[in-house]
Amino acid sequence: MSNDEAFTDAADLAIPDGAGLPDILRSLLRGELSGADPGGFVRAYDAAPAAQREEIAHAWADAVDDALAAEIEADPALRRAIEAIVSRVAPRDPSPDHNRASLAALSRFTDWQSFPYGVIIVPGYTPPSSTVAAPGVHATALRRLEQAAADLADGKAPFVIVTGGNVYPRGTRYYEAIEMKAALVELGVAEAQILVEARARHSTTNLRNAGRLMLAHRMGKGLITTVGGGMGGSDVFDQDFYFSHPALSTFYARCVSELGYRVGELRGAGEGHTEFTPAHEITRVGIRDALDP
Repeated sequence: MSNDEAFTDAADLAIPDGAGLPDILRSLLRGELSGADPGGFVRAYDAAPAAQREEIAHAWADAVDDALAAEIEADPALRRAIEAIVSRVAPRDPSPDHNRASLAALSRFTDWQSFPYGVIIVPGYTPPSSTVAAPGVHATALRRLEQAAADLADGKAPFVIVTGGNVYPRGTRYYEAIEMKAALVELGVAEAQILVEARARHSTTNLRNAGRLMLAHRMGKGLITTVGGGMGGSDVFDQDFYFSHPALSTFYARCVSELGYRVGELRGAGEGHTEFTPAHEITRVGIRDALDP
């Protein structure tokens, strides 16, 4: 990285609103990584008001483009530096506040051999076209949750992970996973069986983040329960197809493109279900999305 591509006065830089922000952030990062202005990005971030810090987190994915990401990935020292920065920029994860009962239950649980799967995974669903932020779950997400509740009752797994962040519409204060937990409790599932993962913003990170919980708690294999979200929001080439046929659907290719690795091994397990074994690479901090690293 050449020094002439980087800002060296980050402490005094007023970060603008709007379309130019990714370019400014990219230059700040280049200044940081080239050695032209060590600590400059963090100084600029710390000096920004709260509203602009949120904009910085949203703009990060555009700032860390393919070219910059490739340079970072090629140098382990640069990657470690970016990991530290992206972890600082990431908004607070609300998940732990909603997992006290389930984590306590997990700490005592030992009867894994009685279940074919360690956990059921339910990805959230909110249409990208959503314009009004509202509590509750979409009808497609409710179908997924009803199947998950049935799977739990059938003894397929002792726990369930609901996964999804606050994605659509932009700026919504409602997290899919938190809303899904409330819906599952209404369906009769015990709170102690429900793990919330409230950061994932894409199908790739739904599985990456759920897989992190699985590895942390030695859950073994997971069973993804999902329907809908296909063409026009229908069941045609839906998320079940996407996960159950990862090579044909290009899900594996998307994982490699966006994350640098496959999130794990996937295979169909009957209609509306996919078996998931997470890869150990998922524990790496992501550098492409500050909203969900």
